[in-house]
Amino acid sequence: MGNYDWKKIKRTLLDDKIALNRLSILSLFYSAIVSLTLRVSFIRPAICFTVTTVFVFVFRVTANFGFDSVYSIKVNRSDFAVSSTMPIPAAIRKKLRTESPKISFKIWKHISPHIYDFCFVANCDAYIRSVQCADDVVFLKEDSKECNLIISADSAIGGRLMSATVTIPSVVSSSYSAESCSERRGGYSLTALPNISTDYCLSRSQKVFDSKQMPQKQTLVALQTLDKIELYDTNGFHAVSDMTNTRKADLYFTGLSTKGCGLAWNRLNPGYLLSSDIDGHLCIWDINGKSLDGGKLPPLHSITKDKPSGINQVAWSTKNSLQFGAAGYTGGLYIWDMRSLKSDAPVFSFEAHPSSTTSLAFHPTIDCMIATSSINGTFSVWDLRHLKAPFYTLEWLSRAVNKVRWSPFHESILATSCNDKNIYLWNLNAGVKRINDKVAVTAQEEPDELLFIHSGHARRVTDFSWNMESESRPLCVVSVDETGLLNMWEMNLNALLSD
Repeated sequence: MGNYDWKKIKRTLLDDKIALNRLSILSLFYSAIVSLTLRVSFIRPAICFTVTTVFVFVFRVTANFGFDSVYSIKVNRSDFAVSSTMPIPAAIRKKLRTESPKISFKIWKHISPHIYDFCFVANCDAYIRSVQCADDVVFLKEDSKECNLIISADSAIGGRLMSATVTIPSVVSSSYSAESCSERRGGYSLTALPNISTDYCLSRSQKVFDSKQMPQKQTLVALQTLDKIELYDTNGFHAVSDMTNTRKADLYFTGLSTKGCGLAWNRLNPGYLLSSDIDGHLCIWDINGKSLDGGKLPPLHSITKDKPSGINQVAWSTKNSLQFGAAGYTGGLYIWDMRSLKSDAPVFSFEAHPSSTTSLAFHPTIDCMIATSSINGTFSVWDLRHLKAPFYTLEWLSRAVNKVRWSPFHESILATSCNDKNIYLWNLNAGVKRINDKVAVTAQEEPDELLFIHSGHARRVTDFSWNMESESRPLCVVSVDETGLLNMWEMNLNALLSD
């Protein structure tokens, strides 16, 4: 393992800048010009109108959304020795959690070659709201593959629905690592693989909050805007990424009257889409047999909770095609069964957290297990057969946990994204003794369950998704933040194998 000297790290920290957001700079520039013009508008109103119109037009055309500043971390393979501890020493892990985002990001950049099997970074000129790894993976050759990402993003002038293809290594290869990245002043530069390209980019006049690709037909993508849920057939979409690339939706979902919160396709029952709004209404739509001609589709089922309150997220069960759930603003967790929807009352309804429940995730292989996260920095695992108390809970993180997701290939591993801009991987098997002994974790010590901390974001992580291909990258994660930074990474697997 590498030797980490905290003083040396502070001396040698690269003043590494996240790629500048061109959109923000353009916004400031054009706003300044328009403001200056308005100051003299009382003299020449016609000039004011003409100049403002020209700059707004130029702004809309030049404010494109794509990926730039792509680089890959050059992995130091000499440090990949099996150890009984995590690759990062405890003192450094504490710095990653407690330092300011700017400092901790620089620390991460310095130590990152020692702690990953693979790490790829790209910048998008927009606030990325959501990201989803597609199920299909294309193997290009023996040591690389293509992974498709569905991304929703927005800015002050509108939203985007994007599809991007990432080419990444499919095997742990020291020869690949040497060939793919070359070091340069200020960071690392991409010279070969990996790479990212935009397949298509659809412009929307409204802000975009979420997007989900239908698992059974991946050309169909549901998009959630400020007051609409739309369906697009992306066949024939092209990669134009400015404001001119617009089109009408192929289907409009009706039934929700206020801002939507969460989208979920049923992985077991093709064509069933679930969503909710901030007033606590839920709707289920069935697109099977419906024409994609721009028409409107009313809900198959509409649900109003008996205690109206907002919904943060919705999800379908991964083992029971008729079961779905919602995470509530007031801390509640609600589970419904489609066989009992004659009444709006959920099958299960209980307080999962004393504060707002931000996220929920059904276990991919255990049908009675569900994980929840909260704004108070906790996450819990529940057994739906025994709801008096959570099967597992951790009150250790100091900031809100905004997402929780189970690993699709390791039943004891889950990931959480936190408002401290980190993503945490947890191995619940490692905490069995603590759980059985009912021992609480203090803020000064690390829980045994903590497997890995990813600190590759300088601002709050807005979403993340597990890679859905198991053979070569079973612990690969793609994550995005509010600055537009996209990370695709996999921890040093020796940290897992040594447990």
